[in-house]
Amino acid sequence: MNRGMWKRVAVYGAALAAGALALQWLDYDRLARSRSGEIYTALIAAAFLALGVFLGRLALQQLHASALSQALEIEFQGDCSWL
Repeated sequence: MNRGMWKRVAVYGAALAAGALALQWLDYDRLARSRSGEIYTALIAAAFLALGVFLGRLALQQLHASALSQALEIEFQGDCSWL
């Protein structure tokens, strides 16, 4: 293919991509307007999920730290000079 053909293909490809982008944007806009309640509910649910994961991880880290400190408090009996 010559250079003029590639230029024509690139122009048609860009036009097709722009048209697809415009159609997707219009579809998203229609969806956002018609389902706004469900979108807000999903965003709130995702926020509470993230909060629960964060607090659960924080609680498990504190639990792990206290269990580790209890394990380190074990007293050795006998001769520990070989340590």
